[in-house]
Amino acid sequence: MKPTDSDIEWLKCLFPSLCYKPEEQKIVGELSFCACYDKTSQRVKIELYGPDDSIRKSDGFLCDVFEVEILLDDESIGDNGWPQVHEVGGRSKSIANKYGVKMIDLHFFPSNGP
Repeated sequence: MKPTDSDIEWLKCLFPSLCYKPEEQKIVGELSFCACYDKTSQRVKIELYGPDDSIRKSDGFLCDVFEVEILLDDESIGDNGWPQVHEVGGRSKSIANKYGVKMIDLHFFPSNGP
C-alpha cells in the first residue's frame, strides 16, 4: 500500500509528528489526540485543528500521545485492507499497569506483533 502524494500531504498537515518512510514502507512517530464522548450526540468528538473548548471542557476529556509504527508493506496489510498499527513507545503497557488491566483489554493482541 503506497500512499499518494495527497495522502502524505494530509498526514503532514493533520499529524505533523508522524513521518512517512518510503524506503521502509511505514509511518512512524508520535500520534497525539484529544477527544471526548459527547452524550448528546452519542459520538466521539476528536480535536483536529487546534484547541477546541467544546472538547477540552467536556466530561471525559482525554488527551494523550502514543509512539506508533504503521506498517504499509504488502505483507503487513490484513485481509481487510488495513495496515498493521503498533504502539511501540510503551504507553499502552504503562496504562495497563496503572489500571491493573491486561493488554488484551486495551485491544492489544500478542499474536499481532509488538
